[in-house]
Amino acid sequence: MDSAGIERALVSSLTAVFRQNVAECNEELRAALAPHRDRLIPLAVINPGYPGWEADLSDRDDFAGIRLYPNYHGYDPVEAAPLVQAAAEGGRPVFVAVRLQDERQHHPACNVAAVGPESIVTLAKMVPSARMVATMVRFGEAERLLECGNVWVDISGIQGPSGCIERLASRFSGERLLFGSGIPLQYPLPNVMKLEMAHISDDERKRIQHENALRLAHLQHK
Repeated sequence: MDSAGIERALVSSLTAVFRQNVAECNEELRAALAPHRDRLIPLAVINPGYPGWEADLSDRDDFAGIRLYPNYHGYDPVEAAPLVQAAAEGGRPVFVAVRLQDERQHHPACNVAAVGPESIVTLAKMVPSARMVATMVRFGEAERLLECGNVWVDISGIQGPSGCIERLASRFSGERLLFGSGIPLQYPLPNVMKLEMAHISDDERKRIQHENALRLAHLQHK
């Protein structure tokens, strides 16, 4: 983070991706981040397909938001509507991982399909009060998702076409674009540079770098 100039980050448990019962993973994250909460802000991974998710959610009031992995935990995003409704009532955003990394980099025996943008749009429309964030999206997916007014996207998976950040910022005013580092599965500097090199205004750059995320997660600027 320091080498990439990243001051603070929203983080979640990577271990939880590969477990059905994620409560212990959230507890481990809470303990690990306790000395670093000035910089590392936790998101709780919740699996709505596992019995007792309601209790896990209710025990995460100190987490800034919720993170979902439908493709790894084996459910259709629309099945998470009750969870998303509960998060919305608690004022917390819901982050949906479209993919962890480019599918072309998956081992052939462990290929996990991406979450389709239409299912996220459907879920967002089912809970219009929710603030949904789709992460690790591609450019075409970002365009479709941003057409839905309560969906944000991060830029960690957008690698083209040329002028992609400018086109998204121009079409959607940059208000629902978020910087994403991709750490620890990606090197952060390419994502830093794609934003630094984008031909957008300084105000748009600041919004994408941190201002949009601060508003989304109800955080204060340091």
